[in-house]
Amino acid sequence: MDIRHFFNKKDGNSQVVAHTTTPEPPPEPGEQVITDEPNGVEDGEQEKGTHKKETTDKNDNGDNNEQKHPEQTRVNGFWRERPELWPFEDPYWAIYWPGGQALSRFLLDNPAVCRGKTVLDLGSGCGASAIAAKLSGAAHVVANDIDTVAAVATHMNCELNGLPPPVCLTNNMIGSQPEGFDLILLGDMFYDEALATSLHSWLDRCIKTHGTKVLIGDPGRAQFEEHSIRRLLHQLAEFELPKSVREENYGLTCSSVWCYRPEL
Repeated sequence: MDIRHFFNKKDGNSQVVAHTTTPEPPPEPGEQVITDEPNGVEDGEQEKGTHKKETTDKNDNGDNNEQKHPEQTRVNGFWRERPELWPFEDPYWAIYWPGGQALSRFLLDNPAVCRGKTVLDLGSGCGASAIAAKLSGAAHVVANDIDTVAAVATHMNCELNGLPPPVCLTNNMIGSQPEGFDLILLGDMFYDEALATSLHSWLDRCIKTHGTKVLIGDPGRAQFEEHSIRRLLHQLAEFELPKSVREENYGLTCSSVWCYRPEL
């Protein structure tokens, strides 16, 4: 059974994927728990080249959200089952990670970033950023995640939001011949040093080959902050994470959106 949250933007129309947050520690050995908390922020203007700190959650009830999706909750049978009974890979797609939250929020607040553009959401997970791009007027959106279940989740979330699904690809695009996307979105992809290095090289090729713009959402994980790519990034916005997300993400308090500029 799914529980669907409805989150209203000031215009009362738009809705984007909501989320399940990082799994809590299991209450008993052998049990797996997946929690959920919605989040959102008030609308605001983002001037080009400026840095702005905002909040991604007006309150923990999520009544300022504009996001909507099916969630794993206590009513789901897998809530208390042993992990080995879960028939799929680890459900990273079921978590609305902090970097993706900031990235989606930024796109919704600044639709001109996506309007009329071809967009790739790399490591798309539940499809939040892809849906934000579609709602912001992107001409063509591709969601890429190596987990095939993530593609299913993205289709479900698009259906819930009354949107046609993006093209969903499940091959590993990192390191492949760069395609001509106007914009590449990466939320929470810098969680591993080796992966970050591969991304750095591939993104550099994409930019130099096609002039692609790259936006990165990250809450300040050590693997991101300490990597050499960090000095090539320009911060566009910073969002304060809601209390529930801060508690479940090892003390991280904010999540930022960065523009990748390898020419620096």
